[in-house]
Amino acid sequence: MRALVAESVQRLRCEPRDLVVELAAAQRRGSRLARMALDELLAGVRSAAEADARAALRAAGVRAPEWNVPLYDADGEFLGIVDGWYDDVAVALEIDSMEFHFTAEAHKRTQRRQAGLAAARVLVVPVAPGDVRRRPGSFSRLVQGALEQAAGRPRPDIRRSPQAVAPQV
Repeated sequence: MRALVAESVQRLRCEPRDLVVELAAAQRRGSRLARMALDELLAGVRSAAEADARAALRAAGVRAPEWNVPLYDADGEFLGIVDGWYDDVAVALEIDSMEFHFTAEAHKRTQRRQAGLAAARVLVVPVAPGDVRRRPGSFSRLVQGALEQAAGRPRPDIRRSPQAVAPQV
């Protein structure tokens, strides 16, 4: 159900608000999974792997990131859209599925994006969806450790839009 709901939005077949309207009009009986998937979608989750990560972090008591956030450096250069983003400490989650890297070029694009983020001093936590699903506790500890490590360093000037105003100090 997660994949079906997320894919309908990812492939631009509908907007999240369209799904809200449909579910509001539908009978409640038998719609629990669709409503759960829609809740994840409204939280910004756009894939089953991200939903698994969200659930693992929630179960472990690790604070949730913002999902699917575009990032720019201080010069307004687009760095990419990250799966999960902790703005206060500039930590990015990248859930890299092999199904989206079935060509060498797709894999290289991901590597270039992650290298650009790292060069901008973003702490990138790359994980495989299977690792999140099979070892949610290890995944959550990895994320918590990255958050703690990042909290001990100056936050790099990373923004959510090219024109964002730098924080006042």
